[in-house]
Amino acid sequence: MKKIIFLVVLFCSLSFGQGWNSVVSTTINESNLEKMDLFTNKDGNHVLLKRYNGNIVYYNFNSSGTVDNNKTVTLETNGDFPNIVGSNDRVYALYKIGNYIKGKYSTNGGSSWANIPDRSINPYPVNGVDAVYEINRGVHLVWATKDGWNPPFNEGYYETYYYRLSPTHSWVDFKNVTDYTTDEIGGFPTVSFSSNRVHVSYNDSNSDDPETSAGISKTRDKYVSTWQTPQTVFSNGSSRERVQAGSSKLLDFYYKIIVDLGQYHYELFSAERTFSGTSWTNHQQLNDYVGVSNLVNSANTTDGKTHIVYEITGGVGYRNYNGASWSSEFTVGTGYEAPQISSVSNDLFVVWSPNNYPNNYINYRQYDANPLTPANFAGTTYNNHPKVIWIANSEPDLNHYEIWRQFVIDIKNPGSWTLIATSTQTNFVDNDVVIGNGSAGDVIYKIRAKDINNHLSGYTNTISFDFQDLQKQAYSSSDEIKDFSISQNYPNPFNPSTKITYALPEDAIVQIKIYDMLGTEVAELVNDTKPAGYYETTFDASNFSSGVYIYRITALREDRILFSQSKQMIMLK
Repeated sequence: MKKIIFLVVLFCSLSFGQGWNSVVSTTINESNLEKMDLFTNKDGNHVLLKRYNGNIVYYNFNSSGTVDNNKTVTLETNGDFPNIVGSNDRVYALYKIGNYIKGKYSTNGGSSWANIPDRSINPYPVNGVDAVYEINRGVHLVWATKDGWNPPFNEGYYETYYYRLSPTHSWVDFKNVTDYTTDEIGGFPTVSFSSNRVHVSYNDSNSDDPETSAGISKTRDKYVSTWQTPQTVFSNGSSRERVQAGSSKLLDFYYKIIVDLGQYHYELFSAERTFSGTSWTNHQQLNDYVGVSNLVNSANTTDGKTHIVYEITGGVGYRNYNGASWSSEFTVGTGYEAPQISSVSNDLFVVWSPNNYPNNYINYRQYDANPLTPANFAGTTYNNHPKVIWIANSEPDLNHYEIWRQFVIDIKNPGSWTLIATSTQTNFVDNDVVIGNGSAGDVIYKIRAKDINNHLSGYTNTISFDFQDLQKQAYSSSDEIKDFSISQNYPNPFNPSTKITYALPEDAIVQIKIYDMLGTEVAELVNDTKPAGYYETTFDASNFSSGVYIYRITALREDRILFSQSKQMIMLK
């Protein structure tokens, strides 16, 4: 019988030197830049910007700042309010054109784009559009229009609206967020999400210009399917704000207006509450003199921190919050136009325009942290050789994985760990080791990730293979089968199909079914009477989304269950 021993052991990373890399001046020359947004995943940095002439332009560059000119494309003309969001394998570009929110999506890292359905909006002025992507729920979108606008007789008031673009690209869950009372108004909206909640911020000033607006900062939550009572964040004169769901708290960043001797400037503040809270507390000043032509931009990292960038005099300011306190301010670089921040794992990626100082080339800087430890490290066999598998890291600066091996013939005197290979794949077969060769002892494996700047992740758990006890992959007859069994599917992770083998020591009615993580049956592979023997079946998941699935075998005789076992498998598109 196959015997795979999982030993959960934590190892410390041997890498040091995490920190900010040098500023890179990319080859993206944008002298007519008006707005910009950034999203980063395994395929690099995705930048969507609007020029003053209305062109919506997409760029892609890697973690070193090298632009992929084959992906540079003008997605639309006459557009505004660019937003780019997504997941590790999907990117959405959204923007306003005329009386519509339009967009495109890419599943190949920006190499090609397909249209999403247009979303019509009221034919009035717009002062803000914001979007965020949630896996399994799709894109959360907010915008604000000046409803009733009919100058010179009626200037109208800004109202904030919400829609969700489902994973199947249907617009659902429409809501006027500012409909709580007859006098509830608000514009400059932003959106974030936490578990079972959507959080929307807006400001009740009626200005078209964020640099001259001053009103009341508010938020409103949607809990499951019910919109909650609006909450006031700050009521004594603030400009537009951003709401951000951190790892443990909901944060709001707002600009407080300070008027003195007929002059005014803005100070940057943060406030916080629990995700389900009803009041905002802990108002903290983060900077006493900031520009407000751009919103604070924010991102979360795996270590539980929230990070922000914002305009300061002559440059881009940065701070992070660990759930209890804020770091001191750090200047990412000079020039201040449209600073944006994105994160993958614990790495940070920042872009901004130097605003003609000293040129118009988009600047880029990365905070380079250690890669995360590879996830779901597991073992199986392939042609009587040990095989280890894992899930790919999402960091765009990943270089390769290190595979380490240890032989344990005498448990009191184990051999040393040896680096035996590196790989850019997510599996490794050790052809130097043969299982079932009559030798005594174990062979043990662990891996870690390494990025292009030689930062190392921690080691995974270890996996041990017993030379003598692991079952061979093929048998000459069913007489050798002693027990019911089902193999770990191969390959795993897989795209789009995988094979499952199983063994029957006696005749039985066999059922093999596939379930999603909610326990819903999504496929049936086998439901038939089988004689004793070895069998193989294939699961084709071409029409299924990425994720973790459960496959379960049940062997019956009449109404009696002879054997039942479940295993997990991972579909990665």
